[in-house]
Amino acid sequence: VAVGALLAAAMLAVALPVLLGPFARERLGQWKNDLATRQAHWSDALAMRDTGLWTTAFGMGLGRFPETHFWRSFEPVRAGSYRLEADGDARYLRLGGGAGGLYIEQIVSLGAAHPHVLKMRLRANKPAAPLNFSVCEKWMLTSRTCVGAVVLAGQTAGAWSTVEISLDTARLARSSAPWPRPVKLSLQTPAGGTAIDVTDISLKTSAGNELLSNGDFRNALDRWFFSTDTDPPWHIHSLPVAVLFDQGWFGVVAWTVLLVSSLHLGARRAWHGDRFAAAALAALVAFLVVGALNTLIDEPRFLFLLLVGTALCCGRAGENPGPTNRVT
Repeated sequence: VAVGALLAAAMLAVALPVLLGPFARERLGQWKNDLATRQAHWSDALAMRDTGLWTTAFGMGLGRFPETHFWRSFEPVRAGSYRLEADGDARYLRLGGGAGGLYIEQIVSLGAAHPHVLKMRLRANKPAAPLNFSVCEKWMLTSRTCVGAVVLAGQTAGAWSTVEISLDTARLARSSAPWPRPVKLSLQTPAGGTAIDVTDISLKTSAGNELLSNGDFRNALDRWFFSTDTDPPWHIHSLPVAVLFDQGWFGVVAWTVLLVSSLHLGARRAWHGDRFAAAALAALVAFLVVGALNTLIDEPRFLFLLLVGTALCCGRAGENPGPTNRVT
C-alpha cells in the first residue's frame, strides 16, 4: 500500500505541471473543434472506399489509406510522397510535392564544431527546383537548434546536376548536456507539382570523414526514415474506423471478439488476485482508450504491443495455480 501510494504521488507530481501548463490547457480548450475535425476526417475516409459487397465485407486492404487519401479525399491537404527508383544500376529517391511537410531523414554524429560539407546529385521536373534540407536536433517531430539551406536543381529539367554546400554546424556542437539530443539530416519534399530525384548524398567533415550511410540508396532505405508535420493524410485517427476501412466488417467483428475475450479473461484473472493479469488488463484498456482517437496499429510496433497485451490477458503466465496433487 505504501509503495502504491508513493507511485501515485509521483505520477501526480509529474502529470500536474503538464496538465496545468499552457500547452495542455490550450489543447484541452479546443477539444470541440478538434473532435469536429476528426469526425469530418472519419467521414471523408469512409466515403473514399470502393463500393461493393467485397469492400464492405473485407475493406480496402492494409496500408491503402495514404494512397486512397491522395487520389480520392475531399480534404484540401495532400501529403508529399517518396519512393525509390532505379536508373540502370543506380538508385535514387524521388520526392513528390504535397501541401503537408514530409521529411526523409537520418541520424548523424557531427562530432567537433568544424564546418561540414553536404554534397548530392539532383534532378527535377522543373528548372532550378528548390530542395530544402536541414540539420537539426530532433528526436521525433519537434526540431530544436537547426542549420538549414536551400539547394537548387540544374537549369535543365530532367538532367542530373551536382550541388555542394558548406555548413557551419558550430551551434549544434555547443550542447553541454550529458545526454545530447540526436541530430538529424532531413530532406523536405517540395511544393505541389514538383518532383525532385536525389542520390549520392554525402555529409563530410572538413577532414573528409563521411557521416552518412547509404547515401546512394543501394541498400534501399536502410538508415533512412520519414516523419511529417501533417499526419491526417497518413492515417484515420481512430482505431475502430481504421479497422473498418482496412478490413471491413469482417475485421471489425474479428477484432471485437478478440478484444472482448481478452478483456473478459484479463478481468476474471485480475478479480481472482492475479496481479500480472491486472497489469496487462490496465495496459490493454489504456491502449484502447488512446485508440479511440488515434489509429495506432498502422505502426508495426504498436500493433505488436496490442497483440502482446491481448496475449498477456489471455495467457497463464501470471496465474498462481496453488497446490496440485501429483500421481507418481
